[in-house]
Amino acid sequence: MCGPTVYDSAHLGHARTYVCFDILSRILSEVFGCRLTLAMNITDIDDKIIARATENGEDWEALARRFEEEFFADMASLQVRQPTVVTRVSEHIDEVVQMIEQIMNRGAAYEAEDGVYFDTAAHPTYGRLAPAAASESRNVDVPEEEDGPVAGKRDARDFALWKRAKAGEPAWESPWGSGRPGWHIECSAMCSSIFGRDLDFHTGGVDLRFPHHCNEIAQCEAAHGTEDWPRHFAHTGHLYIAGRKMSKSLKNFITIRELLQSHTADHFRLFCLAHKYSSNIDYADDRMREAVASQRRFEEFFRQVHAHCNVPSAPAFRAWKWTFQDTELEEQLASAHQQVRHSLAQDFDTPAALQHLGELVTAANVAMRRDDHPAAPHLVQDIAQFVAGTLDVFGLQFPRVSLSAASASSAEGAGGPPSSACIDTLLAFRSEVRQTCRTESPDSIKARVLAQCDAVRDVALPALGIRLKDRADGTTLWHLDSSPQGSPAAPPSSTPTPSTSRISHAEHLSQGTAPQDLYRGQVELYSVFSPDGLPVQDASGQALSNKEMKRLRAKQRKYAALFKAHYGDTT
Repeated sequence: MCGPTVYDSAHLGHARTYVCFDILSRILSEVFGCRLTLAMNITDIDDKIIARATENGEDWEALARRFEEEFFADMASLQVRQPTVVTRVSEHIDEVVQMIEQIMNRGAAYEAEDGVYFDTAAHPTYGRLAPAAASESRNVDVPEEEDGPVAGKRDARDFALWKRAKAGEPAWESPWGSGRPGWHIECSAMCSSIFGRDLDFHTGGVDLRFPHHCNEIAQCEAAHGTEDWPRHFAHTGHLYIAGRKMSKSLKNFITIRELLQSHTADHFRLFCLAHKYSSNIDYADDRMREAVASQRRFEEFFRQVHAHCNVPSAPAFRAWKWTFQDTELEEQLASAHQQVRHSLAQDFDTPAALQHLGELVTAANVAMRRDDHPAAPHLVQDIAQFVAGTLDVFGLQFPRVSLSAASASSAEGAGGPPSSACIDTLLAFRSEVRQTCRTESPDSIKARVLAQCDAVRDVALPALGIRLKDRADGTTLWHLDSSPQGSPAAPPSSTPTPSTSRISHAEHLSQGTAPQDLYRGQVELYSVFSPDGLPVQDASGQALSNKEMKRLRAKQRKYAALFKAHYGDTT
């Protein structure tokens, strides 16, 4: 894998490339059982590094190490696995010299005024990876340096293998005098030091296809005497912003650290998964919002599964009569297994794989919500485990509610909502109270207690971010109704008493607020009230619309019913 040239911070173009190849390597190893040895080459000797170090008044090696360390920290923050081997050019000078000697011995390189060049005319298949670009370059002489054409250079396409030393630049001894490696030979020599003449996969951004990867092919085949190096290439497409390729040279980029100030690593990974790794894509806010929404759909699915499969007071294992609907859902699961694997086998088509997962999640959600015969819990668990396992393969790590009743939710923690066990205990008690009222209590007590149970469901628990659903068979499902991930926490109030417009029904009940006084304390919103306490004018004296008054009246009536259930009839 072509790693970075470490002279500046990594941007989202780099992030897209390395996240995509992390996904591809995970698929190869975890889906298709390939044993991978992944080597990443770090270019720490280069014209850009030397120029930046000179500009900063900094030692070139110190600058390279600083940005290399930053790069790997950024990769860790994006959940990119570390490569098996990391190679640096500065530690492979001997290998570079040896490879140049091999190429010269085979008659594919020559000395010119400023160093050693590869003779592209000696390699008949030069440029076959990008024939159009290679053909066009034949007519354009692009010098290796800015000093002008090089004396002794035979062809415009020929490229430097060794550059003779210049004042103030790092240099090493070689048979051709003091100097340093050319860019293209660096990657080939490092790669060959690990894998020899055989390489299965070579990866990088599409902008490296020509000339860098074309030059690597020519060098390695000349040095090793082969005609099939490497066996496969994989290139990620360009990442655009505002219609232009994101690049350091264009100063048109967002750094990885800037991205992670507003999004998570999972958000960006889902953004990458939603597009073929080889496609060109635009980075835009709306596409990142789609990635955020995708994560929320999966999170909500896992919460629904937890609630569906962990009904309070139910035995650990329940016999469950399957219907034709369960059979159809099981067939959808089997089909999804095949479809996801097939998609990944088609040049790592992650967008199609995500689509199949989404269709399965939708089918399971519909099945869990059926009132007549909800889906069999163990079938739903199988579906959730397949979805979770596939997301794990993709390297996604967002919190997921445990599928086991014995395990606490991974999303729970100190300062969060009550644990699963606490909620389950409360629901078990509530279910027993409801059942007792329905079967044994006098009507006068029954209505009041059932109304209090409804208040727990509709007011108290929602205030804690917990939603309940009573089912026709007498059982109750629950799930966490958490705020969107990544949204900033509300700043603490500067005053000890919160605005009455933000007080929940549960808090009003605990304070004994009468229904006719529900809005009277909200002086920052309303200035005039009807005799029964309904606002008729806002704080500026403008009359409220009929629609707004209708909404406020409905809210007041709902609270009045809760108040009556809690305190009884006080009239």
